[in-house]
Amino acid sequence: MNERDAMTEPAFAILMGGELTPTKRLRRHIDGMRVIAADGGMRHAKTLGVTPERWLGDFDSTPRALIEQWPGIEREPYPPAKNETDGAIAVSAALELGAKSCFWPVRLVANAATTPSCTCCMRQSSPKTVSTCF
Repeated sequence: MNERDAMTEPAFAILMGGELTPTKRLRRHIDGMRVIAADGGMRHAKTLGVTPERWLGDFDSTPRALIEQWPGIEREPYPPAKNETDGAIAVSAALELGAKSCFWPVRLVANAATTPSCTCCMRQSSPKTVSTCF
């Protein structure tokens, strides 16, 4: 995302659990994006050199050591028995903050019912599989 796009289109990187392959291209793409972490997706923040402004989820996949690495980021807990995934909650939070686009830099395999809905920098490779552009 270039500087001009960042000014006209609020974009968010959503850190979710899943495989992440950190590349220069990925780092350039998320440069300047606002960041929200969903549960254990926070583990990618250090690798990407970003500090999320929000960290939310049920924290069922967040090890204590990860919480201790990020004492300055307030966690927003949700109950484990909920209708939305942590990723969907993170996308909703981004939309509440004015997001015009969301990007999650991890490889996800999910069905359409559990994949967060948002305008994303992602390709739909089949009706049931979503993979990142990176």
